[in-house]
Amino acid sequence: MGGQSKKPLSIVEKRQQKIVQEAEKKKEKRGQAKQTQVKESASKQVEIDEGVINKVLEEISKEKFITPYILSERLSISMTSSKHLLRKLREMGKVRLVSKNRRIEIYQAA
Repeated sequence: MGGQSKKPLSIVEKRQQKIVQEAEKKKEKRGQAKQTQVKESASKQVEIDEGVINKVLEEISKEKFITPYILSERLSISMTSSKHLLRKLREMGKVRLVSKNRRIEIYQAA
């Protein structure tokens, strides 16, 4: 009949301070995580030059076929960079496009 007794104001204030501190810690962690992701993605961008093209041609010669995913895993570059590399090699006549749909492109050494 009496119901629950109310908590003293000091305990309520302590809880509120704890909640605020936890929220600040989460914001700091989120900020740090975003910064590291940006650095990783920026480092995976590759400029297309003769050295990179030679590495790609070596990888292609080892395999029956190559996809952008295989290339990005082997050379530790981004998917976008590997797609650009394979398209450029196709224009140069080094590889030929075997199959393509909206998700994947499969290439073979020419």
